[in-house]
Amino acid sequence: MNGRLLTESLEGRELFIYLPPSYETSKTGFPVVYVQDSGY
Repeated sequence: MNGRLLTESLEGRELFIYLPPSYETSKTGFPVVYVQDSGY
């Protein structure tokens, strides 16, 4: 998979954020998908 995978921490939870290759240069929006762990 091309692109960037960022890892952040928020209130003790680890977040993984995938950015497609053209994210930095694109002027159009991108769809968002939120996936929650079943232990939430």
